[in-house]
Amino acid sequence: MRLILTLLLCISMSCAAQTFEAASLRLLPEGAKPDYTQLDVLDATHPGIWKAPSLLTIDLNLFEMIVTSYSVSNSGMHDALMSQLPLWGMKQEYHLTARIPEGTTLADLRLMLQALLKERFALAAHWDNRTMPVLLLQQAGTSTNLAPFRGTCQQQPANCISDFRWKDGMVHMAFTGQTMPQIADTLSGLGHYMGGQKRGPIVDDTNLPGQWNATIDFSPLMGTNETQGDTFATALKKQMGLILKPSERPVPSLIIDHVDHATAD
Repeated sequence: MRLILTLLLCISMSCAAQTFEAASLRLLPEGAKPDYTQLDVLDATHPGIWKAPSLLTIDLNLFEMIVTSYSVSNSGMHDALMSQLPLWGMKQEYHLTARIPEGTTLADLRLMLQALLKERFALAAHWDNRTMPVLLLQQAGTSTNLAPFRGTCQQQPANCISDFRWKDGMVHMAFTGQTMPQIADTLSGLGHYMGGQKRGPIVDDTNLPGQWNATIDFSPLMGTNETQGDTFATALKKQMGLILKPSERPVPSLIIDHVDHATAD
């Protein structure tokens, strides 16, 4: 009966193979310059329905492979993930070349990467809710500066995306057709790495349904342009009508149960 149900589920969902057609993973020689040409393909925030490339060739470390394969899209969770990994998991770069079956989506690609991590690094991991310090994303008043999205999402990045730009020492971020949880995930990374918000991940608490358009421009807390424009928190309130409130919440967290050095090809 279980086999029949599995087959029926695969037929209804167009199940794809969860392994690469061929894959090579080798430790990058010390001193070699990493190739990040296809890094955008592995962005954990990209929708799973987007089409994956037929060939993937990139240099990355174990931490980056885990973030991609398990879609740890909220960058505010990255410190908690790194704390569970050995130091070499962030230091050692690997060259990955993988041939991907035709019609593979990014969701399929992530499952293939999970299978590769299990095979080569003996990685075992699971999701669990862990209570931790967070920053709740809330409305600053009775209204926000967000604009409702009226379009239709496309699989290619014309709609329903976030667009990051760095110009004149300022961070410029535009959201198009994003849900509030998606916006919170992106703001979490910006706030953590560039906005001085180190308490924990930013979690949506706006209670705003639907999809939204918004922009935010702020001066990152780095370099020599710290006073050029609004800080992250100030820009969030003035430009988007949102604030951050320290709190504690159960948050879905990736737990690393086991990992080893990679086996050879």
